[in-house]
Amino acid sequence: MSTAATVNAGHVICKLSVPLPAGVSYLQTVSVAHPLAIFEMQAIIPTQDGRIWTSLRISSPTDVERLLQDIESSPDVQGVDVISRDLEGAALHVVSELCQPNVFLKAIGLGLIPEFPIFVKAGHFTPIVAAKEESVMKLYDQFRSDFPGTTILSIRKETTEGMKHLLTPHQLEIYRTALASGYWDVPRRISITMLASVLGVSKSTLSKTLAIVESKLMHNVPSTGF
Repeated sequence: MSTAATVNAGHVICKLSVPLPAGVSYLQTVSVAHPLAIFEMQAIIPTQDGRIWTSLRISSPTDVERLLQDIESSPDVQGVDVISRDLEGAALHVVSELCQPNVFLKAIGLGLIPEFPIFVKAGHFTPIVAAKEESVMKLYDQFRSDFPGTTILSIRKETTEGMKHLLTPHQLEIYRTALASGYWDVPRRISITMLASVLGVSKSTLSKTLAIVESKLMHNVPSTGF
């Protein structure tokens, strides 16, 4: 049975894994060189002169300074402004050349804007897109053509509007970030320690918030499911 046939009509939330072409951008080369690091893109803005401005948060259990040096020395990077750094990561703004093919702009070209933050790890871009099912499947087919190896990690009916009434804005932000970074994937793709670093909160605070989020979601699942 095809993936499209397993999803009911209407709006869906789809999480994709898109392998970035080798050597095309610093995000691919640096994330492959540092496979344990998590690159969280908080904003992406194409500039009028054909470049890309990216607000980036990096979390890494290994040498953060070496990672930053690798970004700065990448041939497509034209400017790096480090906003903050510590032993577990850094926040920075990066101006780079517009690489082709570009995953983000491909999605926009089809009328779909991935939800932020968007994560990159070990050469894979993991956007989450919420839209009509046929639009999401069109994007998926386009990505499979342009980026061989693209897979759907999860797809389900759109429930974000209901969650806005169920969760506080802070809880909703944590839920979306945890979902996008693979906290509930099997096997888990990010530890609670690394997720806390990505979110900029303490591990104990995150643990309590996740417990509240999970409790609210579990107690509000319709008996009929999807």
